[in-house]
Amino acid sequence: MGNVIKMSEAASLALHAVAIMARKRDELTSVKEIADTLNVSHNHLSKVLQRLVKEGLVVSIKGFHGGFKLAKNPDEISALEVFEMFDGKFCPSNCLLHKKECDYNCAMRDFVVTMNEQVKDFLQNTKLSEFFK
Repeated sequence: MGNVIKMSEAASLALHAVAIMARKRDELTSVKEIADTLNVSHNHLSKVLQRLVKEGLVVSIKGFHGGFKLAKNPDEISALEVFEMFDGKFCPSNCLLHKKECDYNCAMRDFVVTMNEQVKDFLQNTKLSEFFK
């Protein structure tokens, strides 16, 4: 059976990291602090953060008191924007059995279509600032 949504580990790490930064607003947050909070690899997280910097979503400040912070207001950044930076355009799975074309007589078709719409709507309409309200 398939998944309704597929999300890479990098996209998941990115969403979690920017959510932590959104909570702190203009404070700098270190790789160590985020990695320890999420209990993830510092190296993998560093690569994800560098991609976010390259994409212009996060600012990196070097030095002893350096760290990362959001480059934009968290009220202006959707979860979908972060997701698509890592996993490309949101393309939901149309069939839980991984068939190329959906059988319109399938008992799960309406469920899958509805879930895909709800997931995309959630990602598109949820701003980073909403993760910690």
